[in-house]
Amino acid sequence: LDEITLFKKHDGGFEKTVLGDHRPFYDRLIPYRNFLFPLHERPRSTQIYYLRVATSSSMNLPVQAWSDGLLVQKIDTEKTLLGAYAGVMIAMALYNLFIFASIRDRSYLYYILFVAGFLLFMFTLNGLAFQYLWPNWIWWGNNSLPFFIGFSSIWGLMFGRKYLRISSSMPIFYRIFNALIIIAIAASLFSLLVDYALAIRITTLLSIIGSAVAIAAGVVQTARRFRPAYYYILAWFTLL
Repeated sequence: LDEITLFKKHDGGFEKTVLGDHRPFYDRLIPYRNFLFPLHERPRSTQIYYLRVATSSSMNLPVQAWSDGLLVQKIDTEKTLLGAYAGVMIAMALYNLFIFASIRDRSYLYYILFVAGFLLFMFTLNGLAFQYLWPNWIWWGNNSLPFFIGFSSIWGLMFGRKYLRISSSMPIFYRIFNALIIIAIAASLFSLLVDYALAIRITTLLSIIGSAVAIAAGVVQTARRFRPAYYYILAWFTLL
């Protein structure tokens, strides 16, 4: 959300507070991945607020009110869950990095890069990347999401092409994978040069098509009783 303005009505007019991702992270009133406005009102009192939101992204606006105690409990719980998720992803990447260093099979390298790209995509989407990795780099914070979608698509497709061994057994799928990889590379670079609203549409569509093609290739290989494809399909549906 590019700009969020809260107006508090009082007798002399309005008191205005502005937040949004077009401002450095540490400009926020409370250092948290989502936008928080501290409101202090007397019990049983009435107060009028107006909220104005402007964004070039999708307008997702769940509005909730929290007491101090419940907010602390919520943050503590979600940090535990998000930390566990990140820890598992990083452990997977490091484990496969050691395997790649031992046997030099490029499929492990593709998988590592996919996991890294997907983790950065998730952290960018939920605000943790802006909070912990680039809190003052506003341009990158606003443009990195479509880039990471394209980046993870590149390596996900390259991993699928290598793992399913489609170069000789599935020539049509092989050509489709190659075309999508080239498009993903172009889309990743293109996303840094154009308006965010256009970039996010292109890369999201690419990820949907790429996922569908990867799953279809896995289903065909499964039907041919290619054993690694069973695990590939199971992993894809678990992720989705």
